[in-house]
Amino acid sequence: VAKQHKETTKLLQVGTSEEGRQILGIQFGVNPANPYVVIDSGIHAREWTAIHVAYFLVEQYSNGLSEGDLQVRALVDAFNIVIIPVLNPDGFSFTWDADEQPFKHRLWRKNRSPKRCTAEGRCCEGVDLNRNWDLAFSASQDPCSDVYAGPSPFSASETRTYSRWLRTLPALEAYITLHSHGQLWLYPYAYAQNTYTRNVERTIYVAQKAIDAIYAYNGTRYGHATPADALYTSTGSSMDWVERELEPEFAYTIEVRPVTQEYGFILEKDLLLPASKEIAIGINVVLTEAMGFRQTPFRFTGSTPKPQKHILEQRDPPVDEPLDENWMKWLNDN
Repeated sequence: VAKQHKETTKLLQVGTSEEGRQILGIQFGVNPANPYVVIDSGIHAREWTAIHVAYFLVEQYSNGLSEGDLQVRALVDAFNIVIIPVLNPDGFSFTWDADEQPFKHRLWRKNRSPKRCTAEGRCCEGVDLNRNWDLAFSASQDPCSDVYAGPSPFSASETRTYSRWLRTLPALEAYITLHSHGQLWLYPYAYAQNTYTRNVERTIYVAQKAIDAIYAYNGTRYGHATPADALYTSTGSSMDWVERELEPEFAYTIEVRPVTQEYGFILEKDLLLPASKEIAIGINVVLTEAMGFRQTPFRFTGSTPKPQKHILEQRDPPVDEPLDENWMKWLNDN
């Protein structure tokens, strides 16, 4: 993509993993005077659906530039949009490392930092990278827990190097981190209940507009709240740290499809594209609100990434509500 659009994009290294892999992003828009929008995914290795959504966004912006799409052009002229599909490349690679047992490590969550041991001698690898940021950090005692936060804030190479890169940005307009699953549009803060960002009214207003646009598109319902109010308290998250330290206009954690716990991390391949499209529509609302002009439907452009063959075939429950006829007509026409 960076080679195809040399004048408007560039490839970035935003961090380094524990095992020495580059954490890469693609930047759309290269005007140093413009504020930044950062969209990341894959901080948890098993959340393949979120990673697919990020790659879909890359494809859409690339196609939009190739085809002269006015809306994509307007976004790129207004912002430097950085998309980082895989924040946890070591963990993601490990989910593919099955040896003779297919899907043996498919549900691995953490990174692959070296083993740490408990006083009882239980030893395990990995740190939950979304508990390792320096905001309300809470040290963990059990390295074998899926939510082990690590011995100290930014002890993981991924969070340490990525946070340093984020601090280099002169102005951050929006930070969006993609996760799966739950169908929730979340905003700060995660570390405590009834604790909200400085511009919570505007944050909620735009979140509601985003999920309304998704519902109008295909009838999928997303909820919105803070993680602490809707799910549980969690300390040391990337969204909380970015909101407090960098003060973007908008900070969101999007939990993509599905709601159900039964197969939440292993989405049927036929649902990957609908999941990606609805998130693209919601993010478009955020960015157009940030630009301050009237929201218009997102036009999907060109080809889309093919679903991976390794996604197990499971099915999301059907949506009871009828699809909006006007939106469906618009989608068919475009």
